[in-house]
Amino acid sequence: MSSPVPTVDRRSVDLTAFAMAARQLEANPQVWIETNSLLADIVRASNEPIPENVVAHLRERLDGTARKRQGRGRVDSSAKLRNALIAVVFHRYEA
Repeated sequence: MSSPVPTVDRRSVDLTAFAMAARQLEANPQVWIETNSLLADIVRASNEPIPENVVAHLRERLDGTARKRQGRGRVDSSAKLRNALIAVVFHRYEA
């Protein structure tokens, strides 16, 4: 018998070992998955099969063809809002 899948806000949550990595790679095959996350998943799922897209990502990393994105990333509206709030709070504390 398999354990029931947990639900959050009436949505099922996949808590298997490579669920997050597989979901990220399905959305964008060029994404860089952090080494700590991959290592934790491998240790946690030592007796479970690794999804094929995660194996392909690992193969690219070991071959040296996968590259981590360089730079700070995009500045989106949440980053602009966060920086504005930091400035306001700083000026309040300074006063």
